[in-house]
Amino acid sequence: MRRLPHRLARPLLIAVVVLGGPACAAAEQLSLPGLDGGSYTLAHWRGRAIVLNFWASWCEPCIAEIPHLVALQKRYRERGLSVVGVGIDDPAKLRNVARTLEINYPVLVANQDRARALLKSWGDKAGVVPYLVLLDGNGQVSATHLGPIDQDGLDEFVEPLMIGKPGRQE
Repeated sequence: MRRLPHRLARPLLIAVVVLGGPACAAAEQLSLPGLDGGSYTLAHWRGRAIVLNFWASWCEPCIAEIPHLVALQKRYRERGLSVVGVGIDDPAKLRNVARTLEINYPVLVANQDRARALLKSWGDKAGVVPYLVLLDGNGQVSATHLGPIDQDGLDEFVEPLMIGKPGRQE
């Protein structure tokens, strides 16, 4: 199992690593509308590593984390990584955040009434955000992280899946 270095964890926050398990089944079943009006499943990004970011507009740590995810998408996109946001909120509020923070990755909209069950299906037993899930190019869960994470932590989170992947590095 892979764990994030202790220095990356915030006090009272837990970094969790999951290999296999219920989140893999969730990956096969995830189907959500996007802010762009489309409907998406994770198969849309087949063959790419995915950072699945569960967040909400009312969550201050989530909002603070988004600029780091924007930078991550920019830095690793050409190396086969896709950041995908899953907003658990009203679509208008999510759209406002996406516009204000210039989110450069797709944002899917999760039903607020079923948010806790959705998060639990991805391994977040506490049902809180922010919550990250890292999927490899085969759709298998490589790691998860509960709570906010900074830019260095995100780089360390995804770099193992990017080793040997060609592309520009900034």
